[in-house]
Formats: sequence, structure tokens, C-alpha cells
Amino acid sequence: MKLSDRLDALFWRLYAAAGVFCLAAITVQLEPFLQYMAVCMFFLLAIVPLQAIAALVDFYLDLRADFNPRPS
Repeated sequence: MKLSDRLDALFWRLYAAAGVFCLAAITVQLEPFLQYMAVCMFFLLAIVPLQAIAALVDFYLDLRADFNPRPS
């Protein structure tokens, strides 16, 4: 399993947890600050996905493998 696959799975778990927290905060009628924080966390995870980080890590590892080939 590649690193990007693991980070992708982690991203979707975090995104689902943030969605559940957001719905719970709005449904339970928590303090307005907690509702605002839950919505911001949900959209922050949507805007800044870990997939971009995974793509950069994969690019770095591929680039490193190109310059440092393993002996056969």
C-alpha cells in the first residue's frame, strides 16, 4: 500500500469525523462558538486535503528513486 493511499484513507476518516462533529454541534444546539468552530473545521479539511501532501511526498520519493537507483 502506497503512502498516498494511506494518507487518502486518513483524510477521509478525518473528513467523516469532522462532518459528524459538525452535524452534532448544530443538532445539539451547542454554544455558537462551538458551532462556528465545527463548521470551520469541516471546511478547512475540505479545502486543505492531505492528498496534496501525499502527492508531494510521492513526487519526492519518485524523484529520489530516479537519482539513487537501487543496484540490481
